[in-house]
Amino acid sequence: MGSTIKAQIKNFKEVQKNLESIKAAGEKAVKRTVSDIRSRAPGWVSQEVATVYGIKKGEINPAGKGAKAGNISVRGETIDNLQLVYSGRVLTPTHFGMTPRARPASQPGGRPRKYTVKAAVFKGQKKALGSKVFLGSSGSASIPFMRVGDSRLPIKAVKTLSVPQMVGSDRVMPQVEKRLNEEIGKRIGNNLKNAMK
Repeated sequence: MGSTIKAQIKNFKEVQKNLESIKAAGEKAVKRTVSDIRSRAPGWVSQEVATVYGIKKGEINPAGKGAKAGNISVRGETIDNLQLVYSGRVLTPTHFGMTPRARPASQPGGRPRKYTVKAAVFKGQKKALGSKVFLGSSGSASIPFMRVGDSRLPIKAVKTLSVPQMVGSDRVMPQVEKRLNEEIGKRIGNNLKNAMK
């Protein structure tokens, strides 16, 4: 002998409708968050890089004004597979607050003035680039060059770091990951709240 209990939920249709509405709001929030990350994450990354390195945020962030030090592409369609991929050449010290910006004018009589080329690759740490470094022209810009040996030639352009090296460095990457996690959490919370209205 057995017994059967029949359970029924009051207003089942309404409960089902509410659950579907919550699911739709969640999907909408995730879609909006992905869009937010695509547009805002490059700015968050550039802020973190600029706290460590002596480069302007606008040179790292593709939305910024001025000359770009690198490029970024955002790949992926969902929060768990989004990737920010940085590329770019190795930069000269001109991107790191180099002084002087141009070779000083010669003294009366044509003798060159002595000067020391300095740059702050790390924020707040301006240092001399060395006694063999001098400013030469490359188009309209003054680029630092260095003598390779003791004689006048050969010379080579002085290089520092690329944007991918700065973003991926041990000094920046933990801060970038922390910032992205915080910002993504905030964005998904706000988007979910708005989608539920």
